[in-house]
Amino acid sequence: MSASVSPRNYPRNLKVDFHKLRTNTLKRYAWHYNLSSSNATKADELACTCAQHFALHLEVNEQQVLSQFVEFCNALEKTGKNDVNGKHLLDFDNGVSGYGSGTGNDSADGDLKKKKGKGHPFPVGDKVAAKIGGEYMLTRIIKHSKRKKQYKVEDADELTEDPATYDINQDYVIAIPKPGQPETLGREYPRGARVLALFPGTSTFYAATVAKKFERPKGRIFEYGLRFDDDEKDANGEVRMKKISAYEVVAPPRE
Repeated sequence: MSASVSPRNYPRNLKVDFHKLRTNTLKRYAWHYNLSSSNATKADELACTCAQHFALHLEVNEQQVLSQFVEFCNALEKTGKNDVNGKHLLDFDNGVSGYGSGTGNDSADGDLKKKKGKGHPFPVGDKVAAKIGGEYMLTRIIKHSKRKKQYKVEDADELTEDPATYDINQDYVIAIPKPGQPETLGREYPRGARVLALFPGTSTFYAATVAKKFERPKGRIFEYGLRFDDDEKDANGEVRMKKISAYEVVAPPRE
């Protein structure tokens, strides 16, 4: 496996540069095509694994892809549902990926976001979901500016050797439950609730719908069965359900 992921084995004639993709995107690509990426300890190695698969197994109709992309952009322009001034306006209630008003999920996540007291609302070092480029990413708090009302956060992806940092308005930072601390889970999400959750193998929170709740002893919910927007469908045409830890699920923000 080590030879197959060596950056030196990157396909020579491949015009697509997978090194320019986010680690998150590479992870989702590997997960989608069931690629073995457990030995890829660096982003460069993961990029090489994905590039090799792309070069050997996928045929791309460039004209079709470009046409579909143009149609998608035109549709966004006509509906006005695009990312304007950092505010994602896609309708969260109509099954479209995005972060809108939600469905009335006044969860403890919102309460955690409004901690009172002096100092940082969230302690330095805490992992949070921060809105970066229209998506909520798993990040780590570096510092908080009370005057500017913003956080400085860094990418929390373990494969990122030199994590990028971002200055994010505190309104676009969401507290996430802390593993091993059930008291931070907040209230349970009912079936049909709209949430944001970490997609398996990535560090991005995607829009999803709660399909099922998995209880453990004492009736506590520790896992949810979620259907992610725009995810692959089964033979019956339904989006496949994925088991996600309750510690990786948060309520969508009200924007």
